[in-house]
Amino acid sequence: MADRLAGQVALITGGGSGIGRAAVLRFAAEGAQVLIADRDRAAAESVMREVPGAAVAVGDVSLAADAEAMTKAALDRFGRLDILINNAGMSFTASVLDMAEADWRRVFDVNLTSMFLMCKFAIPAMARTGGGRIVNTGSGLGVVIGPGGKTAYSTSKAAVVHFTKCLAVDHAAAGIRVNCVCPGPVESPMFLRNPAELRERLAQSRPLRRIGKAEEIANAMLFLASEESSYITGHALMVDGGGSIV
Repeated sequence: MADRLAGQVALITGGGSGIGRAAVLRFAAEGAQVLIADRDRAAAESVMREVPGAAVAVGDVSLAADAEAMTKAALDRFGRLDILINNAGMSFTASVLDMAEADWRRVFDVNLTSMFLMCKFAIPAMARTGGGRIVNTGSGLGVVIGPGGKTAYSTSKAAVVHFTKCLAVDHAAAGIRVNCVCPGPVESPMFLRNPAELRERLAQSRPLRRIGKAEEIANAMLFLASEESSYITGHALMVDGGGSIV
């Protein structure tokens, strides 16, 4: 099936690498006009060169001024906004005893406050044109408990799941559906920074006995952003190779 997003405008944060890059390529292949939002200009522009007609906005989505500017960039370039993929995020490993307060705050700013800010500016734009779809990137670790040292990360991602549900209730009347994907370990620059032994152990802990691919997460995002999921909102979709059921 092709052109599932024909005529739609999608803003994808963290679009310069990993899952975000895969989403940019997948959505563009389905006919969407895409704005690639990322802190890394070089990475975003590299992806833009793979997608004719795409645009780039550079900034830190955990800052209100940058989040507003990214939304405005999509509207200025394409005239509307139909899909927001809140994918920008960061990982962090440390126990509560070992992390600084600044580290805790930064994890929540990047993983959760950024979504609040992007939604704050994107939702009015969507409502003006009759609605839209928001897909937030959560994590399997926001639903089930994983290895130690992930308290800040896991808690921030658990908050993303509940944030998604609250938004879905608050903005359904405006025609806006809100869902999230909860990936397990995925072959991405962030995950590949882990030691090889840990990567293999995580792969073998899945019933499917492998790590996920960024493209597989992008496919789930596409489903939730398309009309194929028109009766789904407030849902957290586990895309984790079965890791949450064992």
